[in-house]
Amino acid sequence: MNKPFKILLTVFLFAFSTSLTFSQNYRTKEIKSSFNKQQINDLKVIVNFFTVEIRENENDDFVAAFEKILPKLNESGFTPILETLDFEKQKQMYKQISPDTFGEIWTFGKSRYRGDSITYKSIGFKYSGSYFQFLEKLGKTQPVLEKYYKDCMDSGSVESYPYLQYNIKQLPDQFDLSDFNIQLLISVHYLTVNDENKRKERWDK
Repeated sequence: MNKPFKILLTVFLFAFSTSLTFSQNYRTKEIKSSFNKQQINDLKVIVNFFTVEIRENENDDFVAAFEKILPKLNESGFTPILETLDFEKQKQMYKQISPDTFGEIWTFGKSRYRGDSITYKSIGFKYSGSYFQFLEKLGKTQPVLEKYYKDCMDSGSVESYPYLQYNIKQLPDQFDLSDFNIQLLISVHYLTVNDENKRKERWDK
């Protein structure tokens, strides 16, 4: 089986299993007031992709999958995410959601590496997008989530918040892993980390 076919097969499988993964209420108050119906369906694809990528057992749902990787994140930082998430599959997942949904979460900017004169494309959050509206509303439910929103707003990136996994471990009452709001926040957070660290594309003039 060649690599492109394997990637497409993986995308098909996680899209097909989306309805099986979400038994809980994904149309939360914060979600419904921030996104339209198509965008909400795309959010399910994003969370489901992240779940499929990190799980050790094919029967694991989001809660089981993330509880298993959480100790590794607290021990080694982002490394387990970078070792687990396949960026080629992630880029295929982007193509499965509408450009409108992608643009309500992320945007691209320019970056350079020290000692390198080439300008590269780098991903970041879209300040004016629906996802930041969602984070702002979610921040009103818990103090730690408000701090997360403000830190991301200040930097436009998740790199300024490396202690998410620590807070999830120490404050489980504020990070209900069965809550789709939290699943979305976690999924977007670590997918963004993976993209920030692995995307090596020149900025098109």
